[in-house]
Amino acid sequence: MIGADHELAEKVKALIPINALEPILQEQVFKHADLVDYRKRAVVFEEGDDDPHTFFLVSGSLEMRAGELTPSSMRAGEGDALRALAQLRPRRDTARCTQPSTLLRIKRTQLEHILSDEQVSTEGGVIDRSEEHTSELQSPDHLV
Repeated sequence: MIGADHELAEKVKALIPINALEPILQEQVFKHADLVDYRKRAVVFEEGDDDPHTFFLVSGSLEMRAGELTPSSMRAGEGDALRALAQLRPRRDTARCTQPSTLLRIKRTQLEHILSDEQVSTEGGVIDRSEEHTSELQSPDHLV
């Protein structure tokens, strides 16, 4: 479990957009995501893949290569590595670890659901259903 390892949990909490989530929603990410360890030279995903996951680099490093273009390098905790990797589907890049690495893997639809919950809570999407408001609406004197 992600929350059990304090150091890894803090690294995950620093990832964008997870860092902007309310703590209760960060816990939902922890509940639904997996931490996957990869060996040096392991392929995380390949150009053309249409898998259902979103990946974040938590520790280690990898290179992203699109076709014959020069690969770009990423180190955990730095720059673009703080964001989800290669979000377009099908994938336009191949991600290969350049050292042993740990990645956070979560189903894209699950992450989108958690992010939409955050948007509702920050936009004041809470509906007041207290008794004083509902009794006022149900009063026969209120009907015309």
